[in-house]
Amino acid sequence: MQRWLGDIDETAKLCADGNEYPSEIKHRLIYVIDIEQARNGFPGRAFLRPMVAMLRKGGDLGLNANSYTPSNIFKHQPAKHLRPIDHEILAELDTLMRRNASPGRLGLQLNSHPQIARLMPKLLSTGRCRLGGVQGPILQEGMTQNATLRWLRVDGATGRQRLIMDPEPDSDGVIATLDAVLPLAPPYYVDTKTGLVGPLDLGLPPALAARLAEAPEVLPSEATQLTVALDQRVTAIGINAKLPLPEPPQESELRNILPVPRIELCVGEVRIEQQYSWYIKEPQHHGAFKLPLARLAFDYDGEVVPFHDRSETLERLDNDLLILTPRNGLLELNALDRLGDYGLRP
Repeated sequence: MQRWLGDIDETAKLCADGNEYPSEIKHRLIYVIDIEQARNGFPGRAFLRPMVAMLRKGGDLGLNANSYTPSNIFKHQPAKHLRPIDHEILAELDTLMRRNASPGRLGLQLNSHPQIARLMPKLLSTGRCRLGGVQGPILQEGMTQNATLRWLRVDGATGRQRLIMDPEPDSDGVIATLDAVLPLAPPYYVDTKTGLVGPLDLGLPPALAARLAEAPEVLPSEATQLTVALDQRVTAIGINAKLPLPEPPQESELRNILPVPRIELCVGEVRIEQQYSWYIKEPQHHGAFKLPLARLAFDYDGEVVPFHDRSETLERLDNDLLILTPRNGLLELNALDRLGDYGLRP
């Protein structure tokens, strides 16, 4: 009976406070959205992480924050600092993270699952959805923006292209800033200056628009084949006016060049990773040490490529001329063997 009466007191207090945090509660649940920019030809990704931080005397959140596991709300006594809306959000996040193939420490990867798109307005309504960290800018729900698709050359040297979404001007002629796109269904824009987040209307089915938001970058050598394959699908779906095709190079030239080995010598700051809690407190596992390093690369007539790069052919775009330079694997392996003779090890 005492426990039941205590539950009544806690529930009554929670109902009175609603979804707002009273000043006496110092623990705050923050929904952090991390955005990885596109790199190495892969599309960018976004992750959602619930985190708990402490409110400091100045009214800001402390630097030390811990990840919060959504399944904890199903315990007999979940954290008392959770608001009613947090129970709804965390229950849905728990279901989504269980279905996610690789949740890991990054949290829930935001994708085209319809439940994630339905959850976004609820996350933004808390006023505790932040970008990049618990001290990052607060994200708020913005208006739906009309947008069009186009291919952008993101690297003038290699000619790499990326499919991007351009917001159209609103009725007042104002064009929203688009710093990132979340691949939801429909996709969401992120304006880091104003902190606004909202849907992008491409005039396409939401699920299809989400797939287009995840388009990988395209090299000039891939553009011709992709154009043919994409044109067939665009025509079959009937969205020729909505989805443009990448621009392939006009000409190509094959050049055989002998690589010149290059070695960059540097000193790295190395720390031992704390993998097991039972020896974290041992003093010999704290601190860092200096490690001399040598990075091996190869110069193909001005194009320097690291040894660990997996590309078999180097590509360079000179105006509309695509210059292809096959890598010489035998000479590169011989150079690596020579470093081994000098006592260097991977």
